[in-house]
Amino acid sequence: MNEDAAEGMVAMKPRPILTDTARFIQFIDSNAVIVDKTRLIRDLLDGPTSTYFLSRPRRFGKTLLLDTIANIFLGNRERFIGMEIDRGAPSYDWRTYPVIRLSFNRFGKDPDKFRDKLLTRLNRVAVEHELDMKTADSVIDIAALVEALSDSALKSSLAGRNARKNTLPKNVVLLIDECDFPLLGNVDSTEKAVQIRDILHEFYSAIKDCDDMLRFTFITGVTKFSQLSIFSGMNNIRDISLDPKFSAICGFTEDEIVSNFTPHIISAIDHLKDTGYFEKDVTKYDFIRMLKSWYDGYTWDGKIRIYNPFSIANCLSQMKFDYYWYDSGTSLVTYKFRQMAEPFTDIFSGNLRIKKLNSVKSLRDMETASFLFQTGYLTIDKIINVGRTSTYALKCPNNEIAWAIAQDFVRMDSPFPGFKGSISGNYADFVDAFEASDEEECARIFSSFLAKSAPTLKTQNEGTYQTLLFYLLSVKDDGPRQEEISGDGRVDLIYEKPGFSVVVEIKFDKPEHPEKIVKLEKEPARGSRLPMFQEPPEHVRISLENGIRLAIGQILSRRYLTSLYKKSRDKSHDVRACAVAIYGWTHCRFRFFDVDLLDGTIQEPVSSRQPEGAKPDTGPPDSDSSPE
Repeated sequence: MNEDAAEGMVAMKPRPILTDTARFIQFIDSNAVIVDKTRLIRDLLDGPTSTYFLSRPRRFGKTLLLDTIANIFLGNRERFIGMEIDRGAPSYDWRTYPVIRLSFNRFGKDPDKFRDKLLTRLNRVAVEHELDMKTADSVIDIAALVEALSDSALKSSLAGRNARKNTLPKNVVLLIDECDFPLLGNVDSTEKAVQIRDILHEFYSAIKDCDDMLRFTFITGVTKFSQLSIFSGMNNIRDISLDPKFSAICGFTEDEIVSNFTPHIISAIDHLKDTGYFEKDVTKYDFIRMLKSWYDGYTWDGKIRIYNPFSIANCLSQMKFDYYWYDSGTSLVTYKFRQMAEPFTDIFSGNLRIKKLNSVKSLRDMETASFLFQTGYLTIDKIINVGRTSTYALKCPNNEIAWAIAQDFVRMDSPFPGFKGSISGNYADFVDAFEASDEEECARIFSSFLAKSAPTLKTQNEGTYQTLLFYLLSVKDDGPRQEEISGDGRVDLIYEKPGFSVVVEIKFDKPEHPEKIVKLEKEPARGSRLPMFQEPPEHVRISLENGIRLAIGQILSRRYLTSLYKKSRDKSHDVRACAVAIYGWTHCRFRFFDVDLLDGTIQEPVSSRQPEGAKPDTGPPDSDSSPE
């Protein structure tokens, strides 16, 4: 649908948005919004192979995709009227096939219970198709079921037997959802994981034996364990997880959001205006920029950017921005964080590099970057091709995921080598100082944090310190937003709470010889001066002053305050700019400015209203102590 057509939808009453079901027919029968993926599905059905694997994060539309495929093979053409598969040429053959659907997440993670529930499900499929398997214990295996279904389909059709070798034709469709659920559920129990692996290996080997009777097989999961041998019997399986052609088969592109959700966007804007969240001149494009910052950024080919469908659906149906995907279920990310070898700041900076993304080697040796990519906490920032070798630069996709990662990380015990306790436990006072625009206290606490974290990180750049400040501002429930689009660029950080907004820009200067930096012998007490660094060396003072000027200049020249303009019209809403200058990991300076967006000016520094003699720049605290 083009832009003009989308605009014409504004006056229409928004169709329902379903967030609690993945049943295709329920979407159609309730006239709910459903994004048409049938062109890509048709490409799969007409493709050169018939066995596929797709990895996507949880809550990303895999189950709805499988249910849509199931309804196509069940011949429910009337449900697809107007969709691309019904309009395409040549016409699709709406032949009916028997479909076996298995959802491994319904079978649990205990090996014995998993086997019993799997076999019970197979037996139920046989009963649904009125098959008499004649098994002594009423339990059947997958190969016998496929053969019986294929034979039954053969007898009920006019196709007759395959003339080549008197074998059964490809009549059966097999769809398996969340194939790795029992393995991921036992990531902390090697014994149970091995038992599950053996069950799955036996199961998939049986599927290989009946390949000549399977018209189509589609398997989804979050991860693909490449060295667990569970797929070893299926040597013809095609992994489309990183295939550029199918990068948008789950999730929403921006064009799909505009085409399908414009009435909901207009309704959400009106609602947020009424509640005081927005002012009157917020446009549809302003709102989409916010959606992009919160929920966009996923990519599996480095080009097409995908929005999280679960978060988009909930945001537009509930008409508010929130952390829907993260709050929808527990994850294994905290477990992986505790084993992490990579610098944690690289998750946000794009400095995390990896050569293989489409598989996890084993349960014992889950490479962190690959695992975080497949589970949805990292995405491709860019692909670096050198000859025949590709290297993937990874980063956090959006603000919802950045907040989710920060919530796990700041509460983790000993997040850095030699760091005692958690960030939230040691540095909870930083947010109070930041909200009070206490420049000296912010510098003191941030210096303390840098002394305990920065020396352990092998990456030292502006993105590193932006991330560390992001962590400190995330110790409370409402954290900052990182790299948000505003004006003519991306703001380093925006911190907001009711009645208060701060735009933050950071400038970092790396000293030529950081190993020669002198430390304080003892960390100063709260509220005291920093005697050793009241007058920092001249080159450090110049660096910090230049950093402050550059940060403020960038905020103004790139119009970073644009996104907060509407809020500044409310006199009860305090808007400020914060410039942060950092020299190495030993000196930092915070400078807060009042903002008058109505005439486009930044007012005098907040520090000018503080008692005379305050010194915002600091030196490093002793790395073995914590702020009081």
